[in-house]
Amino acid sequence: LSFYAQNSPADFQLGRTRADMDLGPGTGTGGGYPFACAGVNVCFLLIDALQLRRSGEGNRTREGRLSEKSRAALARLMARGEASDAFGEMFSAVFACLEAEWTRRNASYFEFQQVSESVRANLLAVLSKSDAPTSIADLRARILA
Repeated sequence: LSFYAQNSPADFQLGRTRADMDLGPGTGTGGGYPFACAGVNVCFLLIDALQLRRSGEGNRTREGRLSEKSRAALARLMARGEASDAFGEMFSAVFACLEAEWTRRNASYFEFQQVSESVRANLLAVLSKSDAPTSIADLRARILA
């Protein structure tokens, strides 16, 4: 979250503002979400989707991960050196996507899991396309589209 705040301050502030919203008990919609917990979930989403864990450390099933071709394209994208912290840049993009999806759905706290799964599916779909993103900025634009 520190990287996100320093490198995407407008997105960070928007997320903090949205997360702090509380329309009161029983409203069911439009409430905030646990901002710091969302950051932890985005980290785990990226670690899991990008298969950054060693085998046997609880990776998801095959359908929740990238193909070898997509992983190779992602590795080339991250190796381009356009960002000193490619994972941090991807974190910022995915967190912004989570915020956009949350707002689009006008989600409640209880819909956090569904929003997170939707963001994950969107990320995997973008990374799995034959015309893979050519930069982190391209990735960000595509997952926010």
